[in-house]
Amino acid sequence: MLLTESEAAEACRKIQAGRLKPSIRTHIEHVRHVKSIVEQKQQQPENACPKCGKPMILRTAKTGNNQGNQFWGCSGYPRCRTVKAV
Repeated sequence: MLLTESEAAEACRKIQAGRLKPSIRTHIEHVRHVKSIVEQKQQQPENACPKCGKPMILRTAKTGNNQGNQFWGCSGYPRCRTVKAV
């Protein structure tokens, strides 16, 4: 869907009207907010997949040389195939 010139101008006007005035206070608040987001992303659960961050699930191998042995597999399988030994 494309916007007409008047719709695009109206959208720009609304964005400009909602912006905060640049100041040291808004900058400090922005930096604090970004730091909190980064900290949350770095605090992954202990059993999180190191590749995608989804929880790891305890699974049992059904075939192959490791048949019957348990391992940690990503819950994002088959998109993420990360495994860890128990």
